[in-house]
Amino acid sequence: MLNSHRFAQISPRIPLVSMALALSVLLLTGCGQPEADRTPEPAMDAEQFGVNVERERELLLEADRLFLQTSQTAGLVEAYRRFLAPDAIQLMSGYPAFQGRDNIVANVAEFAEVGLEASLRWDVEGADAAASGDLGYTWGTYIYSGPGSDGEMIDIEGKYVNVWRKSEAGQWEVAVDIGNKQIFWPEDFAEPAAE
Repeated sequence: MLNSHRFAQISPRIPLVSMALALSVLLLTGCGQPEADRTPEPAMDAEQFGVNVERERELLLEADRLFLQTSQTAGLVEAYRRFLAPDAIQLMSGYPAFQGRDNIVANVAEFAEVGLEASLRWDVEGADAAASGDLGYTWGTYIYSGPGSDGEMIDIEGKYVNVWRKSEAGQWEVAVDIGNKQIFWPEDFAEPAAE
């Protein structure tokens, strides 16, 4: 049972402690600084880094296409092993996040065992690179073809984004692999016909 006398002794201090804590946070974060002092530094552009961003975009597109080619010739498991960063993260719709290349490869291997006839194809549609030349992304569409839960062959279409970063050796590797299934809306949700 709550001792109401003891609670009454403590409760007046709670607002003072909360106010002191909030004031400390405000002072430490610099909210009391004039606006001129909080102006962010201007972003560096590619020239300041000495990076040819267009060339890095092309290298990203090439890396993504090579990733696909490797998956078709050596298998998806080997492609993931070769192209993912050691600390990569995989985020796929309907599944928990997988962290680390070894965990992702193990998941892909298990997935491949379930559907031996399964394949994953994708089409890269675009890429961009940071002015620093060490981070970028590719995006596009994919099609998974394989057995569904009932054993019948199915095609699942979706979109993907791969976030790439340069390794210490200067090679592009996938840091984050993101994919989501295409949702096909019922006709009730289709855009209304033009009148």
